[in-house]
Amino acid sequence: MKKIVRLTSGGFYIDGALTPCQSELLPGVLRGALDSVDFELSFDRLEVVIDTLTMVVAPASCYDNALAESYLAAANMAAPGDRAVWVTCGEAIIVTACRDDVAAWLQERYGACVTFTSPLAGPLALPERFVISDREAIFALHLTEANAYIALWNKGLKFAGVLPYSSAVDIVYYVSLLTAEYGLRREKVYLTGEAALAEEYRPELARSIPLVKRS
Repeated sequence: MKKIVRLTSGGFYIDGALTPCQSELLPGVLRGALDSVDFELSFDRLEVVIDTLTMVVAPASCYDNALAESYLAAANMAAPGDRAVWVTCGEAIIVTACRDDVAAWLQERYGACVTFTSPLAGPLALPERFVISDREAIFALHLTEANAYIALWNKGLKFAGVLPYSSAVDIVYYVSLLTAEYGLRREKVYLTGEAALAEEYRPELARSIPLVKRS
């Protein structure tokens, strides 16, 4: 069984339940929360989802794990005390960051059972689930409480990243901006994310975006 921990800038979620926590207290609070769970009985895999704005997407064809830190540094996203972690998604590599002390403890405690990922992995995996025609543009949006993870395909992957949002207006703006940037005319939008958020925003987005589909 897999247990999911989602790390955010304001705390962490375990099984969908939020524990607010200041960054400097995260190692101790997270350790206490996970230590209270019987690992052997409750889960045998731990997926750590990094849900922050610290992220770079690189082509797999020219990516080098040894240079992961430099990707973040080049984007002015490297921070003292952070460790670069990455996940492969088809032809793209997501490079993000986790506190070094947190990553070290997780790997020491759970070993090969722990993996790091990003909410953007879902949108980037869309071609594995649907056939994308060269005649249409596809947006895949994954919403968390504060961030919108966006991937756009139009004869190949054109954009992938994370942007902050506070309302559906922000998301419509991002989609409209990318639509104008790439001169799109026939776009479809697949919306995923935390279940309650996806359902909350779906009706409002459907009024402004040509087609919103459930992925």
